[in-house]
Amino acid sequence: MKKFLQTNEFIFLFSTVLLLAVSCKTQFRSTTPKEDLYIKITPTDIEKENYTSPSLKKFIQRNEGCSVVVRDTEAAKGEGISGNSESSNLCLLLEEALMKEGYNVRDRVIFESVIEKMGEIVSYEQLSQKTGTDLIFEITLKGEKYSVSEYYIGANGTQTKGFTYKKEIGKTSKGYPIYDNYAPISYTLSGYSVTIKIIMLRDNKIAGMHTYYYTPCDKTEGGCKIALLKSDQNPLLRYYEKDRIPEAERDLSDRVSQKNENKNKELISFLQRVISKMMSDIKK
Repeated sequence: MKKFLQTNEFIFLFSTVLLLAVSCKTQFRSTTPKEDLYIKITPTDIEKENYTSPSLKKFIQRNEGCSVVVRDTEAAKGEGISGNSESSNLCLLLEEALMKEGYNVRDRVIFESVIEKMGEIVSYEQLSQKTGTDLIFEITLKGEKYSVSEYYIGANGTQTKGFTYKKEIGKTSKGYPIYDNYAPISYTLSGYSVTIKIIMLRDNKIAGMHTYYYTPCDKTEGGCKIALLKSDQNPLLRYYEKDRIPEAERDLSDRVSQKNENKNKELISFLQRVISKMMSDIKK
């Protein structure tokens, strides 16, 4: 009988402890908020290095409606003057902006054809005489890489935490793998830079140089929210900007389509800002 009571007492005590443990665990889960994680990259700023010569400003002021041509450096390398390339899209946007500003925009296809016929050794002055062009806006669009090794906790948070993954660092005596769950890792995100070189053909000189950067997950614009962060032997990071649909809510084909569409929208928006800023800088 005494043994039976001891057994019952043990069962009761064990059940009580188990209930308390479950209760505490449930309470912990419900009261711990799930915080959003963000990538925030400080944008590259070389605005102070951008330059427009006094002679170019004076020329533009005195020659309203001067003739200009937009030159794609990729086309100059023989990679095609027209098409759907990003640099070609930039040329089209710049041509449109220049026309709205009252410039006489020349056909760049014809301009490149004239250069080809004139041969390799040709001066800017000769080009001006042959094509009737005053200014060249020469564009270089380049991909930029940004290394990210930490993320921010909360949309407005200042606390950061480094990215880590599960790295195998050795084996036990029985051959089982030993992992370091806090091995640091960095991710590479893609951006752009646009350089627009302005050449005065008659004076045979470079009269302006403007470079602008598109920074992914721009800190000044709130950064990008992390959609998926996986820390194992194959580290994976997925992120989306504030106006994007989270990747986890779409199937693969939709994700690819949405990603390409967002990329084009971002690029066009960036190029429009670049052109507007450059036109403003030239007039200062």
